Formats: sequence, structure tokens, C-alpha cells
Amino acid sequence: IKTADCLPIIATSLQDDWIAAIHAGWRGVEKKITTISLKPIANPNDKTIKVYIGPHIQQKSFEIDKDIAERILSAHNINLQTALNTS
Repeated sequence: IKTADCLPIIATSLQDDWIAAIHAGWRGVEKKITTISLKPIANPNDKTIKVYIGPHIQQKSFEIDKDIAERILSAHNINLQTALNTS
């Protein structure tokens, strides 16, 4: 996976013998691309699933507008103010 400011995500299962490579930008995170990608292949009872996030841009080097932050957090049922208070 080639990425710039996006997240390269690798997931694998030793039990069911699969590997997945996922590219997630902020729109993908908002639309739950990781969950959607893994749903057809991942067994919820599989205790061997591992997920790895590769090198990506860090928070201090990346700025988004408040409305985008609210969209992403809202999609995952997280309140912006709550998220800011736990950082």
C-alpha cells in the first residue's frame, strides 16, 4: 500500500489463514472502511486476528478543520469535546 497522510493497515488471521491490506484516509475512517473490509473475512470468534498500522503522518504535522473532526468522531459515536478532554 502506498500512502501519504493516510493509514496503511494490515490485518491477519493465523486461525483462518488470511491477510488484508487496507488504505484509510480520513474519509475512509469516517466511513468505517476497516470494519467494512474485514467483515466478510474476519470470524468474530477468532482470537488470532492481529491488526497493524503502518507509518503515517502524526497529529502534530496534520491539521483538519473542526467540522471534519466532528464528522469522523460522530461516525464512531464519539463527541469532540469528550475526545479533547481525554487527550
